[in-house]
Amino acid sequence: MKAANWFPTRILIVDDKEHIRESMRDRIARSSERYLVETTGSGADALEKVRRTSFDVVLSDLFLKGEMDGIEVTRRICEERPETRVIVFSGQESGESQRKVLQAGAFLYLSKPIDYDELIHGIETINKIRRTEQLGHYFRILAEISYDLQSSLDLKYLADRIVQGAYGLGYQRARLYLFDSDSQTLIGLAICGGSMPAEEFAQYRIPVAARPIIGELFYQDRPVIWDKKIIVDRFGQDSIKPWMDDFDLHEIPWIDCPLFVEKNQIGNLAVDHHGQPDLPITDDDLQIMGVLAGLAAQALNKSRLFERERLANASLRSILEDVPDAVITTDLQGTITFASPSGQRILGYRPKEMTGRPAASFYTDEKGDTQAGEAVAHLIMRRLRAEGPISNMRVHVRVKDGSIVPFSLSGSLLHDDRSNEVGTLGILRDLRVLEAQSRQYRDLLEGFGYGMLLLNKDGTISFVNRKAERLLQTASEHLEGKPFTELVMPMQLATFQESLDKVLATGDEVNVNLSLQRPDQTRITLEVRLTPTRIGTEVDGVALALYDRSELSAVIQSGRLMALGQMVAGVAHEINNPLNNMLVAARSIRDRLEPSNAFSERERDYFSMIERNAGRIGEIIRLLREFARPAEFTRNPLQIRRVIEDSLTFFRTRFLHRDIYIEIDLPNDLPSVLGEERRLQQVFVNLFVNAEDAMEGQSEPKKIRIEGRSAPERVIVEVSDTGKGIPDEIREAIFDPFFTTKDTNKGTGLGLSISKSILDLHRGSIEATSNPAGRGARFVIGLPTV
Repeated sequence: MKAANWFPTRILIVDDKEHIRESMRDRIARSSERYLVETTGSGADALEKVRRTSFDVVLSDLFLKGEMDGIEVTRRICEERPETRVIVFSGQESGESQRKVLQAGAFLYLSKPIDYDELIHGIETINKIRRTEQLGHYFRILAEISYDLQSSLDLKYLADRIVQGAYGLGYQRARLYLFDSDSQTLIGLAICGGSMPAEEFAQYRIPVAARPIIGELFYQDRPVIWDKKIIVDRFGQDSIKPWMDDFDLHEIPWIDCPLFVEKNQIGNLAVDHHGQPDLPITDDDLQIMGVLAGLAAQALNKSRLFERERLANASLRSILEDVPDAVITTDLQGTITFASPSGQRILGYRPKEMTGRPAASFYTDEKGDTQAGEAVAHLIMRRLRAEGPISNMRVHVRVKDGSIVPFSLSGSLLHDDRSNEVGTLGILRDLRVLEAQSRQYRDLLEGFGYGMLLLNKDGTISFVNRKAERLLQTASEHLEGKPFTELVMPMQLATFQESLDKVLATGDEVNVNLSLQRPDQTRITLEVRLTPTRIGTEVDGVALALYDRSELSAVIQSGRLMALGQMVAGVAHEINNPLNNMLVAARSIRDRLEPSNAFSERERDYFSMIERNAGRIGEIIRLLREFARPAEFTRNPLQIRRVIEDSLTFFRTRFLHRDIYIEIDLPNDLPSVLGEERRLQQVFVNLFVNAEDAMEGQSEPKKIRIEGRSAPERVIVEVSDTGKGIPDEIREAIFDPFFTTKDTNKGTGLGLSISKSILDLHRGSIEATSNPAGRGARFVIGLPTV
């Protein structure tokens, strides 16, 4: 639908002679379709019509019957409706009459007989003035809207001001939508005029892809006029529902204005003249709405960007407040603009103590030279501008207590949305903590039950754990720094190099069988797993896990034990529920029968037996669940006697059937120890299982003795048995992972290794010695007291 290049002129003819006013109406109406002409025969009626309807031009005879003549009609209209222009005509030439008419406010005075060319020229002159005034009015309103939209970033206020502004421009209704690009949906934001409440419109959703018409309406690059006829002709009758019904658009045209920011459409604004269906939409309307749409798009986009930035800043600050390292930002002059709260723990300074100070005032050198800070700060800035982001640069900082601490600095330049440099971001990590973490990492690698080597990207060895030393029969100092290929047999060099290159290139794991040569020229065939090691996302080396085939069965058994531990918790849960039901049922029967003495003393004993044994089963289930449940390590005051007795709960009946005698000598006044009950139970369970296995099949009396005593700041517990004992040549190896003297299907070689790890965790100790009685093994455990 095309816009009209004119707007209608409403004209009222006032003359007490009917034939004159009808003749004038016909002549004026025929001259242009833009003229909407009405007539009346009296001045009083003319004034009432002007009050009810906004007329643009009133044509009045000077002499009218009744109380008001043409001069009085002119005066009253000009007072009450100054926007309405009056043209007065008369058949009597009188300079005085003409003067009075013009003084009353008339726009033009014409003599009869009327020269219709002169009359139409006068009307068109009024239209030009009206258009100029109307455009001026529009742009005054647009200037006010623009000022209001720039004064706020609140989305709701902006949306309401936009639709109210459209209403102020003369449109009876306005609807504002935002476009959600993720769901490709127009979402109701604000509405003005019409019967739909704002709360209901806020729930209005129009999927752009739901119907072709919605996409056609939405994807325009300028304001476009639509009406029902266009919609039906282009898209069919079914396309008008339900949204044309929702907004009563059947009888009127409307303007859809896309809201663009650069090339991105962020919403849509629709307006219409709902209360004036005959009022055409003109080129001026499209231009005015195009200006309003541009103002609306910029304001809404700023509001959305501000909200995103606010959320991003809040999220960033939340992250920076939780990060363990010190995060510092500066401006380009090196003044600190932000310091994260974690910096107080690392540097000793509160964020307020650092903000506003030069970063150079904190930097120094190893000797603590107060003049070195400026040089360090300049060096950091030069490197950032020359090399880009820097990582792991060693710097020294004077912390609040005056000490000089080495830090690892990673940083980058900060830029605004136009790529201009605005400052720097630096992350300081305490090298003392990193070195401690490195030691812990190496200790962790030492505890693996398989050989472990770390290779640099060039294939040289950087770390060897003790298990790998034993497999290769070479000390780590003779391996570190050398190429791993020196250990590989020549016929397998190509296979190994191909595997190494693949891991470094793809980051995938690779398994390969390799024959490695020892210093004594013997060979060992190992299964080797190559795994990439990374700094961030970049592969910086390869870890080699060395598996001795003879030990793989123990690894498999270890996996079975892990699965068994998970099953224990589930089975305990499944047993506990029916057990509780049985116990409740038994107690209910007893409570019902006992008052009437309806059962015998023997039956009463049976009920007591049920309760007693159900309670014992429940206690065993509780211990099983606690034993199988993973938990974070926490140390609490414990009575070691109770820990041991709970551990024995699993074995008393079994030991009785296998003729194993338990002897306990634990004084009641032993001090409390610091520990975690579940893990300490695991230590004693492992010792009881080993003792039972060591005495299996022997005809001599089988006995496990548990005794305890106090020592300075420790409690000592000794567990001994009368089994076959521990040969001296293997005593030092029994705590190694996967070392076992049992059959593959019976032992894993993990029990004592896990027990030692648990006691190390408790800052305790365990050692194996010969039994003073001359037979069996004896384990001495030390635990710190409270």
